[in-house]
Amino acid sequence: MSILLVCDFRNFVNAKKKVISSAKMADYRSLPKNASLKPTPYRLHIDDQKIEDMKTLIRLSPLGPTTYENQQDSPDRRFGINIKWMKNAKDSWQNHYDWCVDCP
Repeated sequence: MSILLVCDFRNFVNAKKKVISSAKMADYRSLPKNASLKPTPYRLHIDDQKIEDMKTLIRLSPLGPTTYENQQDSPDRRFGINIKWMKNAKDSWQNHYDWCVDCP
């Protein structure tokens, strides 16, 4: 059995030319303007060893190789999560996230 693969070359070329904006993490510090429910503050305690374990897991977790599919920035995410978003997420958690807001 033979299979005919059809590729729209124009879309491929346009995707290659498209400059993908830097992927940014969502900002959850403020509520949407139309939110009807207001959250109540609470405190959460996580043992220091658990936080260190999490930091180690993030540092040691490799990202997959860059492929055509994970370089695409399609709104419907038909190719999955963009590699730039993943690299930014890992960097944010590893180097910029405040794991201990009220530490002594």
